[in-house]
Amino acid sequence: RGGSLRADPTEAPEVFDVPTTVYSFSSGDIVTTLEDLKTKFRAKKDELDTQEVQARTEYDTLVQTKETLIADKQKEMDTAAREKGAEAEKIAGLSTDLTTTSAQLLDDQQVLAELSKKCGGKATVWDQRSKSRADELTALSTALSILKDLAQQSAATTPAPKTALLSPHAEVTSHAEASRSVSRRPRVSLAARRATAAAAPPAGEEEQR
Repeated sequence: RGGSLRADPTEAPEVFDVPTTVYSFSSGDIVTTLEDLKTKFRAKKDELDTQEVQARTEYDTLVQTKETLIADKQKEMDTAAREKGAEAEKIAGLSTDLTTTSAQLLDDQQVLAELSKKCGGKATVWDQRSKSRADELTALSTALSILKDLAQQSAATTPAPKTALLSPHAEVTSHAEASRSVSRRPRVSLAARRATAAAAPPAGEEEQR
């Protein structure tokens, strides 16, 4: 194959036509096309640069906004954490107060129960004493009424003293009436004692008072 590429010395050499006219430049269309492409590429580059600057500006603005938002949220979170700690301390204090108050309430309820029991006993005793006093007052009123009746009867049966001069016989009669009056007094006293004894409360009730 390599030998076939060699020129055959027996063959005549080819003869080329020599141009008789001056060479004219015909690449203007290519240069124009290239310059148009360069102009378009430059315009496209400027547009892309402008878009990139705008996008970078928007990106920087967005980043700054987000960073500001993150900083604000961090402050809010720190504030909420402090408030949470304060509320937790407050809850702990209120829980302690609740425990103390509950214990005091339990003690107060026990004291109230004891006082209610004592007051119930006192009320019963008071009712008994009130009834006893009412019975005593009734008995005393009855005794006074009996004594008044006995006094009125004694006064009715005792003659009035005479202011005129008495004869020896009248004086003897007066002494006899006086003796009868004296003899009636023990009866009145005995009736009064009986009325008082009837009005007196029983011994057990007196000890209870």
